[in-house]
Amino acid sequence: MGDYCFNVNLPSGRELIEVGSKAITPKYVAIERKCCLDEAISIFVGNKKIQFKNEIQRAKDANCKLYLLIENSSWEEVISGKYRSKIEPDVLLSLFLSYQTQFDMPIVFCPESHSGKIIHDILYYELKKQIRSVNLDEELV
Repeated sequence: MGDYCFNVNLPSGRELIEVGSKAITPKYVAIERKCCLDEAISIFVGNKKIQFKNEIQRAKDANCKLYLLIENSSWEEVISGKYRSKIEPDVLLSLFLSYQTQFDMPIVFCPESHSGKIIHDILYYELKKQIRSVNLDEELV
């Protein structure tokens, strides 16, 4: 599920879900990275459509926050139809926005040169949010 993800053990060796007396539901994060808009389109309308939709549903059922990171592209390219697929720009935009809403799956566009930082920061801030949700001391954040 996803190209990048994390499961957290705290410095004490305990898992995040075991911290404190509160029982919390574990929340996992995964990032599905696509190298370009054409590759991303192929998972929404191509042969991989059902497989991807099933993967997203499995992630949602497993309480996993899934991000879609699309490199070397932008919303501008989606809206203006600057891609190889024959899908109409309005249809593609509708697909992206409906998946984003239905599955709580943010779609992030960035240049390939920034992917590492974006991936790191998404995982970092998702972890920070989870740690804060169990009221750990600020020094661990």
